[in-house]
Amino acid sequence: MTEHDLERLPAIGKEIAAVRDAAVRQTAALRSERAEVVRRLRAAGWSLGDLAARYGVSRTRVQQWEAGNSDD
Repeated sequence: MTEHDLERLPAIGKEIAAVRDAAVRQTAALRSERAEVVRRLRAAGWSLGDLAARYGVSRTRVQQWEAGNSDD
């Protein structure tokens, strides 16, 4: 055990927290963008069923995308 090791542990924790926070922000931005794209497609006449068939997912999944609350 060295002094460096003792100082490095809290620094690693801070780095992990910073990476996590950045990932959360980026994920939120991508979900928001996807929701906006789905809303534009819906406004252009695409139905939930059309989009679900196009992307091989359920209509419920498309609704979740549109609401911005889906993890995939």
